Amino acid sequence: MVLKDFWEGFPDRAETSAMDLVLYFSEEAADAGAELQEVLNNALPERRVEVFTDLEEMVTDLRRPEAEPVLVVLVIGDVAELEEFLPLRSLWQDAGIILVLPDETEETLSLAQELNPSYIKSADEDFVELASVIDEILKERRITAIEEESLPPDHNL
Repeated sequence: MVLKDFWEGFPDRAETSAMDLVLYFSEEAADAGAELQEVLNNALPERRVEVFTDLEEMVTDLRRPEAEPVLVVLVIGDVAELEEFLPLRSLWQDAGIILVLPDETEETLSLAQELNPSYIKSADEDFVELASVIDEILKERRITAIEEESLPPDHNL
């Protein structure tokens, strides 16, 4: 008699768990985005990174109930693109956000602050430091999540 594994055919928990990081960059920011993606792949190979280059695709994916990124990195091409993200803030309300901005003008920084980012970086700076910052934020957020899950229930009435 051959026994089949009960779980055969079911997706592995790791395949359905939340992603660590969402990286978005548009055509306007393709050079900086691709460079950052390469740095992240080399510096953080164990992290689950979901890469998007299409805004609608990212929005659709993040609206799925099981999509709970820990951190969202947006590589912004210009101020108009940054303005497109303002109404989408609720998509990553529980995630940290990192912005890679095209410039540091007052207008750009003012709009960026409306997204309540954890970290802001200029697109013309080195991304190795940013990979280190991302890793630290992911570690911190994972520890916080584990601590919150392990809290005993409050039975005070």
